[in-house]
Amino acid sequence: INAEYMGVCSTAMADTQPGDTVVFNRRVAPGVIAKLVSFSIAMILVPIGFYFLAQNVAAELLGFRPINANIGAAIVAVLTANVLVALFVYIAFQSDKKEEEE
Repeated sequence: INAEYMGVCSTAMADTQPGDTVVFNRRVAPGVIAKLVSFSIAMILVPIGFYFLAQNVAAELLGFRPINANIGAAIVAVLTANVLVALFVYIAFQSDKKEEEE
C-alpha cells in the first residue's frame, strides 16, 4: 500500500521507502465493541418482541383477523428493525464526530 495514497503524514513514514508495504494497526475502543454487541442483540430481540406485541394488540384488542394481525405485526417488526439500524448509524456518526474533535 502506498503511504501517500493512505494519507499518512510524511514524518511518520520517514523510515519507509517507495514500494514498502505499510500496515495500519488501529485499535478499536471497547465502547465501540460494546455498542456493536448491544445493537446486534437488540436487532434480534426487539423486532421479535414488537412482532408478538403488535400481533397480540391487533388480534385481541383491535379484533383483526389472524392473517391481518400477522401482516400488520410483520410490518411493525420491519419498521422497528429499520429504526434500530438508523439509530446505530446515527450513534456511530456522533461518536466519530466526538473522536475527530479530540
